[in-house]
Amino acid sequence: MPSYKIFKVFGISIELDITFILFLLLVLFDPPLFGFLIIVFSIVLIHELFHSLMALHYKIPVQKITLTPIGGIASIEVPEDPKKEYLVSLAGPFSNMIFFALFFLAANALNVPLKGLTWYFQGGGIDLMDPSSLLSGLMWLNFVLGAFNLLPGFPMDGGRIFRAVLAFRMDYVKATQIAVNVGKVIAVGIALWGLAMGNLFTVVIAIFLFFAGGQELQILRIKHALFGVSLRDVAIPDYRHVAESVPVREFVQNVAVADQRYYPVTDASGKVIGIFDVEYLRGLRVADEGRPMRDFARGNMDVIDASARMEDALSFLLSRDFVLVIEAGRIIGYITPGRLLDVARYQSIRRTAGM
Repeated sequence: MPSYKIFKVFGISIELDITFILFLLLVLFDPPLFGFLIIVFSIVLIHELFHSLMALHYKIPVQKITLTPIGGIASIEVPEDPKKEYLVSLAGPFSNMIFFALFFLAANALNVPLKGLTWYFQGGGIDLMDPSSLLSGLMWLNFVLGAFNLLPGFPMDGGRIFRAVLAFRMDYVKATQIAVNVGKVIAVGIALWGLAMGNLFTVVIAIFLFFAGGQELQILRIKHALFGVSLRDVAIPDYRHVAESVPVREFVQNVAVADQRYYPVTDASGKVIGIFDVEYLRGLRVADEGRPMRDFARGNMDVIDASARMEDALSFLLSRDFVLVIEAGRIIGYITPGRLLDVARYQSIRRTAGM
């Protein structure tokens, strides 16, 4: 989903996911609810900023923070360092506990009576015009967000903290496997609680947590299996390309093969001008058979330099269907997610066999 930058802070781009923008537009004409959501997501943003500032302290790049309807996502690639992961993960919930204490102290200093946690869970909303409701709501909101994020449900903050603690004693893959299994149990518990309370939003979050941890574990396993392997070694060198002037009919009859889905389309000088996906053939009409391939080539190509480190490029490669590998300005092959999985499986078998 696309996201849109609204401002930058500490050099970090703050962006709104398109679904979050649509969500806000839906409640725009309900001022109390709209105001409440602005407050909630301001707290979520502060939570993510604390993660990001701790990461920057350790010289870990932070690309952006994206706000979505189910929370915030800070784009941080934390290295496999238990201490750094522990502190970066703890920083977010810590911010919520700081604000919980600040609102508690503010209420006492202003002699404003505070409402209990039961009031909050029974639907006590934040009334901007009522000091007791406002301070109580903000205080308990921070407490609940902080406590919820500390649950050891990977990939939540608590799950990452749990993995970091495990990683002090074992390798990261094994620690992640344990954290993911515990996280799935936590996710099922959250889903059952959400169903019992009639809170479908909580159920949606639980479903996301149940599957997100497994996806991250798979990426980590691939990363470890491919450690030390170069992009040059992974790239598929034997691939067919097609000249831009070749008619679609001739491409199908003489160029296309069963085991290649993407084809670079080249001009007369051999320069790649686009990519053709054989899936495009499904939408073509009989009248299109005589048209040249240039008419159907996708111009926006994903390329990567062969000198890039596999561990740095992995997320990018797994998120693209087809990536051309370039060396000294020349295409030396291409990589697909399927190719990465095949090579990772082979490397894992080799290392298990001690070869």
